[in-house]
Amino acid sequence: MAFTVKFPHNDDTVYFAHCYPYRYSDLLYDLQKIRRDPVRSYYCTQTVLCQTLCGNDVPMLTITNRDSEIPDANKGVIFLTGRVHPGETPSSWVMQGVIHYLTGESDTAATLRNTFIFKIVPMLNPDGVIVGNTRCNLAAGDLNRQYKNAPREPFPTVYYVKEEISRILGNFKDINIVR
Repeated sequence: MAFTVKFPHNDDTVYFAHCYPYRYSDLLYDLQKIRRDPVRSYYCTQTVLCQTLCGNDVPMLTITNRDSEIPDANKGVIFLTGRVHPGETPSSWVMQGVIHYLTGESDTAATLRNTFIFKIVPMLNPDGVIVGNTRCNLAAGDLNRQYKNAPREPFPTVYYVKEEISRILGNFKDINIVR
């Protein structure tokens, strides 16, 4: 396979990407739009899971219907994370779609919010995304390889995700873990 690219202007700087970019700032902008939307923000609570090695906030969303006939203690919890590897931008676009769907006005989204509590960390590796890494965070570690024994200092996002899951597991009696 071959292709030719013609540039219309001399002395331009051109970048090629293997997939459409999604920056940390894109995530923050989208979350700001959700906070300002009266319908979406009603179902979506935004907190900060932790800060990265560079001090960037790692957003965590809780999406559910607080007025559901099912009490939160009886709802199942679905925990989703995205963008472990900075170079995998499609995961951010998928996560954006999931968040918009779950906070939307469809009957199916309402049923999901009435039945479940969604905990979502849409970008686990913002430092890697910001500096343009492909796979690692700033401690030069692949976050997927840290779940068994993640020290807090070099891998705060994995450490705090595990803490949050442990907290959730402690609050529920009947747990089914799907991998």
